[in-house]
Amino acid sequence: MQEIDFSNLVADQSAAAFIKAMKQLDLDWKNTLPEDAQIVFYILLSGGGMLEIGHVTEEGYNGLRIQGRDEQGEIYVLIVHQATVQIMCKVLKITPEHPRRPIGFGPHPPGPQETEAS
Repeated sequence: MQEIDFSNLVADQSAAAFIKAMKQLDLDWKNTLPEDAQIVFYILLSGGGMLEIGHVTEEGYNGLRIQGRDEQGEIYVLIVHQATVQIMCKVLKITPEHPRRPIGFGPHPPGPQETEAS
């Protein structure tokens, strides 16, 4: 697996730079994986747990809005400061129990509190 250069984050500590680095990591790794593998991103929680990330977008200059589903399939939304978030990337084999689920970057999808009328 190739080394990923995150030196661009030193000059720009914005959430946009953080997301850009995550997106580049995703693209770089995808090019090295076999067809039956995928990269999965997790956010590590302070209490020791972790949640699979489905979508990441900016929430202001330093904020991240992270969405996904927990182990029970329930939707979650976390708003965090990009300097405090810990992300783990893992390569998993695609199986019926863990189908391909690409991560999204950019404008956020509707959250559980948002409706078509809002």
